[in-house]
Amino acid sequence: MKNMIQISITSFTTEIIGLIGGILIAIALYRIGEKYNESLVTAGGILYIFLAWIAAILLFIGLKNVEKKFVEVRHTFYSHRHHLFDFVDLPILIRAKIRKFLNNISLFSPR
Repeated sequence: MKNMIQISITSFTTEIIGLIGGILIAIALYRIGEKYNESLVTAGGILYIFLAWIAAILLFIGLKNVEKKFVEVRHTFYSHRHHLFDFVDLPILIRAKIRKFLNNISLFSPR
């Protein structure tokens, strides 16, 4: 009898931790939907707690839309620039140092 009570307390604790984790994930998804103005992600975040399968479908479609928004913004940002390292997501300072280094060791620069 004591082992059964211990098992039920352990499983109850696990279920509570899982529920708290699910609620935190749902809140994070809701905030992502609000931040990027994507109603499917917001609805998926709300439904995540109760209907995870439906929420997964909504989140898949919504996050694909968010990804398209990022690709469009990135394309317009980089389309007018023609530098060697613009396709790499390096911080600006690292890119500047690489350009300076390559200019210093260039084969075509006068010595």
